[in-house]
Amino acid sequence: MGRPFSHRLLPLVLGAFALLQARCTSPAPAESGALPAPSLYGQWRQDSGSTAIYNDRGQLLNRMRSAKTDPAGLMIIGPEQWHFRNGRIRAMWTYTRRADTLVLQRLVDSALVRNGHARWQDLGAPIALPDTFVIAALTAHSWVSFDSAQDADGFLTWVNRTYYSR
Repeated sequence: MGRPFSHRLLPLVLGAFALLQARCTSPAPAESGALPAPSLYGQWRQDSGSTAIYNDRGQLLNRMRSAKTDPAGLMIIGPEQWHFRNGRIRAMWTYTRRADTLVLQRLVDSALVRNGHARWQDLGAPIALPDTFVIAALTAHSWVSFDSAQDADGFLTWVNRTYYSR
């Protein structure tokens, strides 16, 4: 008599499982044709924005659109620094990105020094507290981010949504 049925079936089941696993394994990005995630690097213009204000119970108190944006305003984002400029303002930040979270730290720039808000010896030093932005959407040509702030007593929370384009 031959081997028991279960002994003959086991190699068949293991072989079928190996084929199924090989078929379900996702290919490497280069093999699948997947494109790399869009980069923040480059020039961006702020198109519009909105702010929602909530109380400490999470109830929406007010919603408003931001004032018209400055068409001359331009953000230039590189690997470690973020610059904003228009005809009147020049500002710079350092930033780090982890997945869809950006942490920005404002730096002392020449405009702050000229306006008396900082000293020349502090040029390039961090100023104020870091800001955290969440990337809600990012394509090669558009970007939407959220940030929020709370008042000193924790009663009100402002949530800002900003739209950018290249």
